[in-house]
Amino acid sequence: MKELKPSQLKALSEFLNTIAAAWFSAGIISPIFVKPENFPTTLVLALVAIIAALSFLALSLYFVRKVKL
Repeated sequence: MKELKPSQLKALSEFLNTIAAAWFSAGIISPIFVKPENFPTTLVLALVAIIAALSFLALSLYFVRKVKL
């Protein structure tokens, strides 16, 4: 990947933060409002959502660390 400008890195970081929030809300918050099909499926989906959210958050932090304030 080519070198990005600090403003581009910040925008990319914010985008990845949004994706992390979406994964968190889809996997953790939505089962509260929707009756889950069965508990094991809900547990697996929650685990996948947490892993995805943390992955996107870590990637976001990686990009924002490259920005010199």
